[in-house]
Amino acid sequence: MQKIINIFHQYKRPKQDLALSRTGIAQTLPGHSYGPAIRQDYIIHIILRGNGVFTANNQRYHLRAGQGFIIFPAEITFYQASQKQPWEYLFFSFSGQKARDYLQEIGFTQKRRVFNVHQLDIFEQLIHQSFHFRHKNIADDLQLTGLLYQLLAQLNQSSTKDIRFLNTKTYLSDCTQKTIQYMGTNFQKSLTIENISHSIGFERSHLTKVFKKDTQMTPKHYLTRLRVDYALDLLSTTDLSVATIANQSGFASTDVFIRSFKHLFATTPKQFQQTQLHNKDLYQTAQPHFSALDLSL
Repeated sequence: MQKIINIFHQYKRPKQDLALSRTGIAQTLPGHSYGPAIRQDYIIHIILRGNGVFTANNQRYHLRAGQGFIIFPAEITFYQASQKQPWEYLFFSFSGQKARDYLQEIGFTQKRRVFNVHQLDIFEQLIHQSFHFRHKNIADDLQLTGLLYQLLAQLNQSSTKDIRFLNTKTYLSDCTQKTIQYMGTNFQKSLTIENISHSIGFERSHLTKVFKKDTQMTPKHYLTRLRVDYALDLLSTTDLSVATIANQSGFASTDVFIRSFKHLFATTPKQFQQTQLHNKDLYQTAQPHFSALDLSL
């Protein structure tokens, strides 16, 4: 579980060099985890307090306050807060035609993705500034894009990329990796375990058993989380109806979407959307498991 202290989403304009899509500060509860998951944007996390573990490309890093990590698009990652000293971190995600080029210029690649960082207070100030803008107009968008350039410039000035991974091991089987990749590409469609297993070339029973062993959740629960994450973005950045968002996110019905969302965030999708559209701070507590949901896949 985690408490999002504040968060904003920016509408993405096509063909931008850089676009800030999300910022926030999160205080996690002991043992809170996210993933394994695939993200669409670049996401930078900087740890303010506490510690935890980050895993990508089968490399595991134990990180603490004053360190950070980068998630690249279309890769499988996992991170988890410590049980004794769960981390609080700030984050910002972005995309754009020059995003990878800028990161490479700074010195970040998928092989050099963790770093030490100084002047945490400057990063916090920049993130807090982003909360004042809600992409209401082009002026807000330009201000937010400017903040992204400042964040990356500060990262270049105050970070050192000298952290080595602590151990290397395959933490996800080939079956699980292919399942995650397939669901990440097709979650908006009507999916069943049968057509997933057929598409990636594994028996259904084997897929279900291995996936749960690797991720501690069933494929259907993982798929629901993917759909909820996508719906969150639509609720935060559009005024589409709840029914339309449910459909675009791949839910079988609006009722299933509302039930899933409310179980996770203790509020309805409509209430969440109204909070975002009225430019209020968001406080949300997410439950990491879907055990109480009755979902069909």
